[in-house]
Amino acid sequence: MTTWLNAKRNKNGTLSFFEDHGFKHLAIYGLGLNGKILFDEFKNSHIKVDYCIDKNKANIKIDSPLYDLSDDLPDTEVIIITPMLSFYEIKEELEKKVDISLYSIEEVLDWGKLNIEENEI
Repeated sequence: MTTWLNAKRNKNGTLSFFEDHGFKHLAIYGLGLNGKILFDEFKNSHIKVDYCIDKNKANIKIDSPLYDLSDDLPDTEVIIITPMLSFYEIKEELEKKVDISLYSIEEVLDWGKLNIEENEI
């Protein structure tokens, strides 16, 4: 959270990861706290959240198409996996279903952290 807040405070939040990689469309896996914060980051940006994925989709209200892993997942450029502790298991499951770039929220946040550190030098 500290990394996320510092990146946002320095006007270099999670958007820099997507801009630097040329991603304009994404999906978010996991709508816990991290997923909801990430979703909110894109509300007023040029990067579009095409859909979200969550195993508890019946209990989630969000302004986006919502799927679970048993659904056919639409095409997008990248899926960000927000549950950090189960990242590798989720990534393995997604790799069986889609041919889309997969990143953890940690990789996204670390990218912003690196950009902040470079700008401070």
